[in-house]
Amino acid sequence: MLTLHDATRSLATEYGPAGSHLTIEKALSGILRESIEGDSAPVGRLAKWAMLLARTDQTEQLLRLAGHDLFFEQSFSAALAPTLTSVATDKDVAPVSRFDAMTAIALLAHAADETADHGRLVDDLVALAAAHPARWGAREHLVLSTDPPDDSTRIRR
Repeated sequence: MLTLHDATRSLATEYGPAGSHLTIEKALSGILRESIEGDSAPVGRLAKWAMLLARTDQTEQLLRLAGHDLFFEQSFSAALAPTLTSVATDKDVAPVSRFDAMTAIALLAHAADETADHGRLVDDLVALAAAHPARWGAREHLVLSTDPPDDSTRIRR
């Protein structure tokens, strides 16, 4: 198993014993920034990571990534819709994971101006919440009680 320590060992070698902790942290910060912005790769490291998460069935980590606004600003996010749909429709998946996947798909549909799909997904979210009333935390209640940006559909619990 490759650890973060293994992955950053080359930093310590490159900067040598004279390299300060701050210098190494700055280099790591640059690597992480590049991972998010991805200017050096056609798709970017964040996109590659997201695709790897999908291909290796690491859906819980993918759902955590899809919970960030930054995810929806990336050109690759729509390519992950089939994986998110698979999680959302799998009755054997935990309701909270299905909820997160449906939320992500609904946001993708909204961003693509797919009004009918967005409305259907919003209805599916409400139905899922009603079917499992004891499973929701504050975050899920907030999603269910928030009006969409265009105010075309109102969800109230």
